[in-house]
Amino acid sequence: MFDYCSLATGGVKRTIDEADGAAAGMLSRQHRMHPTIGDLISTAYYDDQLVNRTAGEDGRGLPRVRHGLQGIPRLGEQAILWLNLPWAARDAGAAEIGPAAGSLATQTPPRWQR
Repeated sequence: MFDYCSLATGGVKRTIDEADGAAAGMLSRQHRMHPTIGDLISTAYYDDQLVNRTAGEDGRGLPRVRHGLQGIPRLGEQAILWLNLPWAARDAGAAEIGPAAGSLATQTPPRWQR
């Protein structure tokens, strides 16, 4: 986990390929987000220095970071889909199950029926 961390020196230091101390420093590569989302985060928070490792040679997101709606025209290539489902708020069958909102009983993420 700490293979790519840099030493906390009080100055700005980018992550490197070899561990050399404490787990501190600026993230230099990301391996989890769709590249379009990674580019947004890089521009907004990393002065365009965050490198995406989730794009194939064609520039498209790797299959592991793409959503499952790939065969639908105009949706398949989108990095983010916002689905407006106003009926879900009124349908008891679509209600969230798990801890009540604001409950400290458990730290597990909510589960949905649909």
